[in-house]
Amino acid sequence: MEKYTYKESGVEWLGVIPVHWDIGKVKRGCSEIDTGKTPSTSVSEYFFDGSVEWYAPECFNETLWIDEPKKLINQKAVDDGQIKIYPAKSVYFVAVGATAGKVGIISKPASCNQQINILQTNHKLLPEYLTYQFKLLETEIIKFAQYTTLPILNQAKTGVLEMSFPPIQEQKAIAEYLDIATAKIDRIISIKQEQLVKMKASKKSKIEHLFSYDKDCKSIKKDDLEYLGYVPKDWKVTQLKFVLDFLDSRRIPLSGAERGVMTEKTYDYYGASGVIDKVDNYIFDEPLILIGEDGANLVTRSKTLAFIAKGKYWVNNHAHILKPKFGDIEFWTYLLESLDYSLFITGAAQPKLSQGNLAKMRIKFPKEESKRKVILDKIVKLEQTTKKQQINLKSQIKTLQTYRKSLIHECVTGKKQVTSAIKNQAYA
Repeated sequence: MEKYTYKESGVEWLGVIPVHWDIGKVKRGCSEIDTGKTPSTSVSEYFFDGSVEWYAPECFNETLWIDEPKKLINQKAVDDGQIKIYPAKSVYFVAVGATAGKVGIISKPASCNQQINILQTNHKLLPEYLTYQFKLLETEIIKFAQYTTLPILNQAKTGVLEMSFPPIQEQKAIAEYLDIATAKIDRIISIKQEQLVKMKASKKSKIEHLFSYDKDCKSIKKDDLEYLGYVPKDWKVTQLKFVLDFLDSRRIPLSGAERGVMTEKTYDYYGASGVIDKVDNYIFDEPLILIGEDGANLVTRSKTLAFIAKGKYWVNNHAHILKPKFGDIEFWTYLLESLDYSLFITGAAQPKLSQGNLAKMRIKFPKEESKRKVILDKIVKLEQTTKKQQINLKSQIKTLQTYRKSLIHECVTGKKQVTSAIKNQAYA
């Protein structure tokens, strides 16, 4: 294969392309561009005993193919004209909302909602190649979209997006090479993301151990309360209310409308999981512990549950406010974060940890301040070490993601010529 020579494409994001490649509008390579639908929610039958895969924007990821639908819709919705089934290898392109620009190919016939445009390619364009081109536009899509509150790229605007059209055999070679190369990169990213998850779990386990074990205390006893487990004999066991004061009576919730009219929003406004807004006044001016009172995070623990609020700030009625009666506030915060609250949470649809239940919960800790300081120092050191490792891993992941995007760009713009030798390297 002769080495490529190049010409200006006239398209900013493409730059120069091989001389023998064409530039054209997306619709040139499509037999149909359509938009999905959502069945009427007033007909409950549409949403039971479903067999038709139905996709929404949250179903998309970094991979080329999407195969995990949001719902299975009943065939009756198709028969009634509420939704349409599109053939396998249709390209689904998110055209509305915060995730506009996400793209993927369906592996079998399926439907989708109205935020997604469906592109069915013709003999001039392979769906895999089109998808790789669109993946470069994920962060650029807002430039082409109608924009009010959320970006919108309708069928017409999608169709007139400009792209490169290599000969079909080169499209095939590029897609096959990128399939292999990106899969390798994705596997490495997945391994590193798994390492991050394991690192977080390891840190949690080590902190929990520090709050249960005292190497200087040879004797341990199992508490009558199952959730406390083993307790070093010279540690104290007491209800939380005897260690921490509740300041919940000072909380004041502010509606979105009330916050919206504020002009000088200077102070943090806290909810169950942290800062959710800024407001023009404050209630508290001292470090205090906040712990979520309600919400899914009580169960999932996907975010920090107990944390310290500092400076001048306002707290709404979705977080308990606690002030230590003695000792270091950081020690008590770490202790609270390490606890399992499942026995004290009520409500299924909306989990809640009431003040009464939290106050009567029994906790264990060293009686001596010096021993509490030893535990805190170990936790701080563990946090510092883990943070460094996490930063390093996240940096590696970001580099890999950047390289992945760069590789796609080089291939679909012809900067990297996909020869048989290069394809063989990808297989190696």
